[in-house]
Amino acid sequence: MYRFERGPITEPKDFWHRMPVKRQNTYRRLALEHVGATNLISEHAIARSHDRSLPLMIKMFASNNFGKRSFTATENKVIT
Repeated sequence: MYRFERGPITEPKDFWHRMPVKRQNTYRRLALEHVGATNLISEHAIARSHDRSLPLMIKMFASNNFGKRSFTATENKVIT
């Protein structure tokens, strides 16, 4: 099953075991200019979002946490 395809019409118990837990390819640098999030989300948070077994917290996507795990920060922006 792929992300943008329609989900099955059956119960989740029939198909959930076939859902991948972790994506094989991890994309760390995403083009986020079109949503205004350039240099706001760290690569560490993006990499963790490829694996459903790892918990994600809202604070990982906050702009003040950008420099914690990424070494390529050029500027920090605060969305108001």
